[in-house]
Amino acid sequence: MAKQYDFNNGALLTAYVADVSYFSGKLEAYLRYKEIPYKRRPANVNTMLNEVYANTGMMKMPAVRLHDGKWLKDTTPMLQWFDQQKSAYSIYPEDPVTNFIALLIEDYADEWCWRSALYWRWCFPETRALLGNRIGQEILGDWPIPNRLAGWYIGERQIRTYLKGDGLTKKTEPFVKNHYLEMLESMQGILSDSPYLLGAKPSIADFGLFGPMFRHFGLDPAPAKVMIEKAPAVYEWLARLWNERGSAIDDGHSFNDFGHPGWQY
Repeated sequence: MAKQYDFNNGALLTAYVADVSYFSGKLEAYLRYKEIPYKRRPANVNTMLNEVYANTGMMKMPAVRLHDGKWLKDTTPMLQWFDQQKSAYSIYPEDPVTNFIALLIEDYADEWCWRSALYWRWCFPETRALLGNRIGQEILGDWPIPNRLAGWYIGERQIRTYLKGDGLTKKTEPFVKNHYLEMLESMQGILSDSPYLLGAKPSIADFGLFGPMFRHFGLDPAPAKVMIEKAPAVYEWLARLWNERGSAIDDGHSFNDFGHPGWQY
């Protein structure tokens, strides 16, 4: 058996993250739950170019630098690797069928939900103004242009490339918009009588959906207002998962299957 990585030798791993980032929230919630100590490194143009890109070949967050100099990227294999290295409080169901479906939910959250997440962030004036300003300050603050202009540029780029460039039209817009509302309805049904999506402890399905639901839908003004009004159990779940620690949960709990009626929506 390969030697497991020592997370408790006194040297913190470094997570390159941003407070507005979809996948940064997913990674940080997982590290907090697994009780893996880490140091936050703000992801701005300088750190992304001279540290992350220089070592991974990609200008993407989050990224992790281990204390032995190794680098990790992409949350799906990162979470799997961390779980292999620290098996306590595993988020992966032991039943292979349940685990397979949970991984499909994570993939759905990663690869599909970002469309509606970007739509609700950039196509509503109050949210676009706030997030443009925040991104200008937090991520592009070291650009040699005014923060507000930098934020405006990011908003235009996201809409042009990842929304209109991916098929957003007047005809498809209702489907992109309602995608979020339909997810809320399903999740509200499940979380109204269960603390997590598969029962008493969080699974990879929870952490997958936490990505869009936390830093986008749950914190951006326009979608957050809808969540608070229509799906308070989902809003509560966000805070619960962010605050959860594996050591506080009875590890004897097993994951439920996908038999809850909420999964049928």
